[in-house]
Amino acid sequence: MLGEVISDERAARLNTRPISIAAGWSEFRGQVPGHVNASAEQRESALSQLTAEALRFAGQADSSVLAYCYLPLETARELTKAHASDGAVMLLHNVETRMPIGLWAGFDDYVDWLPAGRRQRVRRELRRFRESGRVVTELPLPEVVKEIAPLNSALMQKYGHAAHDEERAVTIFDRQSRFLGDESSVLLCKENGKAVGFVLRYRQHDMLYARAAGFDYSVPNADDYYNLMFYHQIASGVGRKVSSIHLGINTYEAKMRRGGQPTPLYSVFVGVDRPLEAQDSVVREYEPNPIGGFPGQAQ
Repeated sequence: MLGEVISDERAARLNTRPISIAAGWSEFRGQVPGHVNASAEQRESALSQLTAEALRFAGQADSSVLAYCYLPLETARELTKAHASDGAVMLLHNVETRMPIGLWAGFDDYVDWLPAGRRQRVRRELRRFRESGRVVTELPLPEVVKEIAPLNSALMQKYGHAAHDEERAVTIFDRQSRFLGDESSVLLCKENGKAVGFVLRYRQHDMLYARAAGFDYSVPNADDYYNLMFYHQIASGVGRKVSSIHLGINTYEAKMRRGGQPTPLYSVFVGVDRPLEAQDSVVREYEPNPIGGFPGQAQ
């Protein structure tokens, strides 16, 4: 990302040293939590101290860049202001989507809400899944760790994560089940008694956070992902219990076509030894559009 806004020579030098990440990792949203009753002045003071300490730590680690990743706009602006004297650069990094599932009373209401051109395709995807004979059940994570691990490993390896084998998936889900089992919810899809797909979610207050998925690619695809992530939950009345489902980042266009609402996420980069000296004209292309929409998006 920085290679687009700084000189090639500077980028080459930065790439020879580590990067320190102070917020956001592995595509998870970055946050800077604070006391709910803190005043604006108290929060600004705390951020000033935290960012100074983060920059000191990055220097001790001999890092070239200090990064705060996947931040909502307000937080990104706070951190950019805190690092103003350090020449911080704020760039659009990705888009997170949220499914406002509480909007719809049921599946028919949801389909009627969609644009006319999308309705036929959604009904076709739902019918294809139903005709496959697959059954969806909801279970807590501790009960299904070993069933979902090979499905998640298959998905990760399909997209290039060769080290994410079944053993590693079991380790990750087992750890999560010990600490987050009570908040977990797995939609497990089976065909003839065999697990062929799943979506793992965690509940917090009135939100569901979709955090992992996996599928058996040896069986025909019956639009499992969209049925598990969208259609099944709407049809089963989840909207009467939660307000929305967070769907994470990436593939946001496909999610938006089915009702997902976008939230741009930004990252803030700070040169550790000296300012990054980014080109202002290029950085402005990443700035939020004052009349709405994403940077660079025609209005």
